[in-house]
Amino acid sequence: MFRYSALIIPFALSSCGILDNIADVQELESRAEELEAIVDNAGDIDELLAGNTESLQDIQLLTEDNFAARTGTTTYEGFAGWSIPDGNQETVLTADAVITANFDDEVVTTEFTRWLGARLDANDSVLGGAFQDFDARGDIEFTNGEFVLDGGDISFVGDISGELEFQGDDYGIDGSVEGSIANVEDDATGDLVETIAAGAVDDTVFTINGEAVEGAEFGFGGEIVE
Repeated sequence: MFRYSALIIPFALSSCGILDNIADVQELESRAEELEAIVDNAGDIDELLAGNTESLQDIQLLTEDNFAARTGTTTYEGFAGWSIPDGNQETVLTADAVITANFDDEVVTTEFTRWLGARLDANDSVLGGAFQDFDARGDIEFTNGEFVLDGGDISFVGDISGELEFQGDDYGIDGSVEGSIANVEDDATGDLVETIAAGAVDDTVFTINGEAVEGAEFGFGGEIVE
C-alpha cells in the first residue's frame, strides 16, 4: 500500500497569502488545487485495490476485461508531488507530469518537468516570502512501469528514484510506486473522468542531504487527454 494522506495539507498553498503577481507562486497555487484532487483519487484507488469498497461508489477501477479491450497508448496530464518533513518545517516539491499508458506493451511511462518547491512552517505558511527562488533542480525518474494482470482490477508498479536540489539542500528518493487507472466522478458535472494515480510504497527511502527521513510522501497522477 502506498502512503498518500499527508500530501493533501502541504499542497494547500493557495491559502498562504503570498503575492499573487509572482508567476511561480501562481503556478504553485494552481498545482495545489489539482494535486489535492489527484491525491484524493490516489487514496481512494488504494482503498479499492485493498478491497475496501464502502462509500467509494464514485470510482470505478479499470478491470482486466476493460484492459483487454484497450489498444495503443493513452496520455494523462497532471502533476507529481512530494512532501518532506524537516523538524518543525516541511518542504513540498511539485512538477508537471505527463503519464502514458501503453496497453499493447502493458507499460506505464512518465515525464516530470518544471519542479517547483516551497518550505512551509507548522501553520502551512510559506517561509521566506514571495521574492525567492522556487525552482528545484535535478531529476526524478519513474522506470520499469508495468501493469499487473492478476485476474481482477488492474494496477501498475514501477521504480522511482532521483535527487532534487532546492534552496541549498539535496532531496533524494529511492523506491517503488503502486497505482491504477480508474473512472472518477467529477464533482462539478457528475461525469466519469478517466484518471491515473500512484504513490510511493511504504519502504521507499527519502533523504535530505544523504540522511534518511521518516514521514515523507510522493505521488503522481492526472486526467486523460481527450
